[in-house]
Parts: sequence; structure tokens; C-alpha cells
Amino acid sequence: MTKKRKVDVTKGVVVATIVAILGLTIAVGYFLGGDKLVVALFDKEADRAYYFITTAGIDDVTIAHQNADLIRLRGGAGYVDMREDNSIVLAVYPDKNSAENVLAKLADSSLMVREIPMKAVSVSLKDKGLKSAVDEALTYFDLTFDTLYNLSNSLADNEVTVDDVKTQIGVLSSKIEDIKSVFYEKTKNSSLDEITEIKLALVTALAIIDGVETGNTAKTLSSLRRQTVQLVYCHQALALTLS
Repeated sequence: MTKKRKVDVTKGVVVATIVAILGLTIAVGYFLGGDKLVVALFDKEADRAYYFITTAGIDDVTIAHQNADLIRLRGGAGYVDMREDNSIVLAVYPDKNSAENVLAKLADSSLMVREIPMKAVSVSLKDKGLKSAVDEALTYFDLTFDTLYNLSNSLADNEVTVDDVKTQIGVLSSKIEDIKSVFYEKTKNSSLDEITEIKLALVTALAIIDGVETGNTAKTLSSLRRQTVQLVYCHQALALTLS
């Protein structure tokens, strides 16, 4: 009896997730775009938060990945979040109102908004030159987030083409590479752990940007959203490491 109930519960979660996916067929073209011109205008020294639209957790990781594949086919991030019981992230937003507005339009009780807290990235350095270099390097995150986020929304709203996305991703990669090169040069004589962590964050950001896959609109849209989710989690980890 216990085993049968567990199977029934699992089926119920699968059905609920499939319902969410069906809702995405209509929603992804517009609703997941959210407030298309919203950017992350935060004080760089202040704590902040980001907001995921996500499904509930799924016990079976295989089923979670199968459902994530279906979500990606419709332009959602399809990011299986093992930190949260294999829930599937559809998209990330820089403020709570945007996420909740989109969730309300989806009108799907199987989805929810989850807050992702972000500590301020703070490095205490006596050397003013190093401190300035760190502050300049840390601009990589807002620049990368804003570009990926706004590109995904513009693509969802048919304001840009996949070719436009390719071009702008290339421009973004060049900008972050420049930030990285300048930071490496200014900190070449430093062996501080904090400097090393920021160097790693810059390399990771470049990998995330270069990992954006293009193809048809849905594939490109999904990849932009998935890479943005990964960017948020990576920056959260950096902030926790340096706090």
C-alpha cells in the first residue's frame, strides 16, 4: 500500500509538471519575457535577490530531466535545480514584481516564485589600486546579466532575431574578455585568495556567455535563459566565498 501511494504521488507530480509545460506553449512567446526592459539597477555594494519561476521538486531525477527537455523545446530555461529537489527553473527575473506578474499571467498553480538571495560582493583591501581593480572587474556581473536577460526578452517579443543574438553575444564576450584582461594585468603581482576567486569568476562568466547555443528561436531563447540562471548561481557562490 505504501509503495502504491508513492507511485501515485510521483505520477501526480509528473502530471502537474506536464500541465505546466502545456501552459508554456502559449506563455513562452510573451509571458516569460516579463518586463522586457527591466535591468538590474542595484547598488553594487548592497545585498539583492533574484527570482526564479520554477516547478515544485520532482523525486525522480530522470523524469525531471525529461520534463526539462520539454520545457526547453518551448523556450524555457529547463534548468534542473538539484539544490531544490530537482525542481525545474523556467526563467529568472531581477525583481520580485516582474516574476510575480509573469506567474500571475501563467495562472498555473504548479509553478511558483523562489527567491535567490545575493550577498554583496565585498572585498576589503588596503591597496587602493587593487580595490579599484576589483570594483571595475565586478561590473562583469551586471553587464552579463542585463545583456542575457534583455536579449531573451527581446527575442521572445520578436524584437531581435537569432542572428542579432549571435552578434550581441559576441560583443558581450569581447567586453568581458577586456574586463578580464585589464583585471589580470592590474593584479598580476597579487596572490590574494580574493583576487584568484574573482579571476575564476571572470573565466566562468566567459564560459557561460560562450555557452549560449543558437538555432531556432526556442532553442536560442531557452539557452539564454538557462545560462542566465547559471550566471546567477555562480555569482551567488562568489559572494558567499568572499563574504
